[in-house]
Amino acid sequence: MSKPLALIIEDEPNIVGFLTEALGMAGFTIEAAIDGQQALARLNRRTPDLVVLDLNLPLVSGEAVLRQIRSDPRLAGVPVVLTTGEAHIADKLRDEADFVLLKPFSFDQVHDLAVRLRPRAGQLPPHEASHG
Repeated sequence: MSKPLALIIEDEPNIVGFLTEALGMAGFTIEAAIDGQQALARLNRRTPDLVVLDLNLPLVSGEAVLRQIRSDPRLAGVPVVLTTGEAHIADKLRDEADFVLLKPFSFDQVHDLAVRLRPRAGQLPPHEASHG
């Protein structure tokens, strides 16, 4: 079985690098989208095993991306971790997300959460299920 796929949706290159390292060490293959429009295009092509979603994105907001994920039956079960520096917005969306990480978050927080969310051996990751 291949590694599970994590889609990072974040427009800050430093944070993308930080998340890529933490999720990669947790056993994920990484894809990244730098804006909401790019994220929606990737989500139309692939079903990731995990989405890490910044709420403040160019072109299409993180909130709109989250609503698209939750309304698509193919994506509805994918765990979504919201990242934001704005606690009041995160509180508004807490019921639609699986987890919320308030910025600044630590490497260990991201890594430990990714390990917990990684599909277990024997479970077919969504990105493999969607191609088989």
